[in-house]
Amino acid sequence: ADLSELDLANCLFDSCVMNKANFNKANLMHAVFSNCHLDSATFIESNLSHVIIVNAPHTALFRDNLTSANLSHANLSHANLIECAFNSADLSHADLSHASLIRGKLQNANLSRANLTSINCVGTSFSLANLARANLTSAYFDNASFSSANLARANLTSARFAMASFSSANLALANLTGASFIKADLSNVNFFNAITDDADFRDAKLPDGVFGTDDE
Repeated sequence: ADLSELDLANCLFDSCVMNKANFNKANLMHAVFSNCHLDSATFIESNLSHVIIVNAPHTALFRDNLTSANLSHANLSHANLIECAFNSADLSHADLSHASLIRGKLQNANLSRANLTSINCVGTSFSLANLARANLTSAYFDNASFSSANLARANLTSARFAMASFSSANLALANLTGASFIKADLSNVNFFNAITDDADFRDAKLPDGVFGTDDE
């Protein structure tokens, strides 16, 4: 279906099968998707501000392309977003809690103040993304990339980052309490005034090039 450039604000999409649909540059502000199948759909440069995903476990956006889309304040809690591309998208203040975003692409995305509590982002790329003041509590980011990302004042409490890359990332004033960075690459990271109580840096590559030990 070609729905590109249409004004679909406030629309309700209920139990729709819209795989490979084209929503590019469409206005979907305040739209609601319930029990929909949207595999491989494209939302390039579309406006999804305040969009709501209802009954999220049954609404699939598998491999969707949301490059440069506006998803500020969107409710994507518990959504299936596996392998979706959000490169350069605006997800500021969005609710992504408990969502599945495995192997996603969020390079240069804006996730400032977003809620990523308990999200599964194993293998996902956040390179150059803005996660300032984002909530990443108890989330899973094993093998993820945060190279040159901004996580200033972010809450990473009890999150997992095993074998993740943070090369040249900004973690100034971030809360890393109880977070796990086992075998992570933390080279050139800015840890200025970060809280690291009970964080696990075993076998991690630290900013000065020294690798963590079991005693740290």
